[in-house]
Amino acid sequence: MHPEIAHSLSYLGLLYYDQRNYDQAVELYERSLEIYRTVHGAQSMRSDIALTLCNLANVYREQGNLNKALETHEQSLGMKRAIHGHNKSHPDIAFSLWSIGLVFREQKNLGQAVALLEQSIEMLRNVHGRDSVHPHITAVLSNLVDIYNDGGRRDEALAVREHITEADKTSQG
Repeated sequence: MHPEIAHSLSYLGLLYYDQRNYDQAVELYERSLEIYRTVHGAQSMRSDIALTLCNLANVYREQGNLNKALETHEQSLGMKRAIHGHNKSHPDIAFSLWSIGLVFREQKNLGQAVALLEQSIEMLRNVHGRDSVHPHITAVLSNLVDIYNDGGRRDEALAVREHITEADKTSQG
């Protein structure tokens, strides 16, 4: 077995995910993980394994299997922190925090969701700059607006939405 096969299977899983063929995506991600772990070792901490776990967790979330999504996202996050540093700002870690926050939103645990999205935003700002209008920051902020609205926090939602609008205006000149 070769890791390139695992990479190809993972990419195919992403294509099936995009087509909402979740059962096929799960099968491909699981086969990919099996190959990665066979080639690199069952306990190996690698970015390709962490990414595949994150993608698999996103499928579980879409399928409504929120506990499995959370467990798999936490595995991915732990691996990313082991790779990049537990106290370091890194886009991969920020993405996992964001993804876990979305699972908490689906579970109606809005306080946890807000806390994780705020951590993700802070980390992305550390990476891309405090005043950055990077699309990932804007996307997480938009999700934060949705969560504030879900929780009836309309004033906070409005303030964040206005911030996004101003940042967009500034970035477009």
